Amino acid sequence: PIAPGNGDTYSIADFGSGIEAAVVIAMDWAESSSTVGTTFSSPSALHSVASQLVSIQRWDASGTLISAIPITISLCLVDVSGTIQFYRYDDDSNIPNSVTQEGGTVTQRS
Repeated sequence: PIAPGNGDTYSIADFGSGIEAAVVIAMDWAESSSTVGTTFSSPSALHSVASQLVSIQRWDASGTLISAIPITISLCLVDVSGTIQFYRYDDDSNIPNSVTQEGGTVTQRS
């Protein structure tokens, strides 16, 4: 698990079917330009765990970069009220896309 420092943790529960290799980079929003070469615009109303940006790149056995296969991320948030939202960024884009508006799901458990 990755712990941003406030007690929240997250981990990749399932990289997706057919994934042979993956690279996960966790960074602060402010470090995105120097770490992955893109400055991302942050969605509004971020929870403290969202001060961390997670870059995930995945490849199949032939070395092809994969982005269309679903991925499962597990989060344990210490103090949350309201609805949890996830955003993803298209390759080479700094505009956030709501995962749920694109057909993804977010399941909250207590």
